Amino acid sequence: MISFHEFCNALRNNGYQTYGRYQGFMNACEMASVQDRDEAAMFLASLIYESDGLKYTKECDPKTLTESKKIYGRYIRRGFFPLKSIENYKAASVDLGENYDENPEKIEKEEHSWKVSCWYWQMFCKKHLPEGFLKLTESAFKITDGREKINNVYTTVCKSFNINPRF
Repeated sequence: MISFHEFCNALRNNGYQTYGRYQGFMNACEMASVQDRDEAAMFLASLIYESDGLKYTKECDPKTLTESKKIYGRYIRRGFFPLKSIENYKAASVDLGENYDENPEKIEKEEHSWKVSCWYWQMFCKKHLPEGFLKLTESAFKITDGREKINNVYTTVCKSFNINPRF
């Protein structure tokens, strides 16, 4: 579906390294039932934006980390698509047969970051695909600030995949 070269270009052209994540991304596309290159572009652009280029699997900005801990306790933002709140951790635990609600740090591991991100994509994102990337990111990720940045990430991913963006 997406070649190694296309994946690397999508990350590098957005200013990120690949961190050896190609195979993880391809496995995630399969786990998340990604249907085509258009959906793969939306999936990867969202992952890039939410995880700072597939670099982070947990909240690490000191200011937002402090705020997250005040609001969510130990259920801070974790995963490439960061889960937050005990409700999300419990839902992912039940649906994926894991104990994330009892062991939230588990999501920081790459294998579980992919697993939870695929779950999130299927639960909250796929239903917005027909409406385009703008609606998907507004609805599933509540992105209002940073709109220009995520749109640029998506446009760059689409160019790297040689497809037209669907906003």
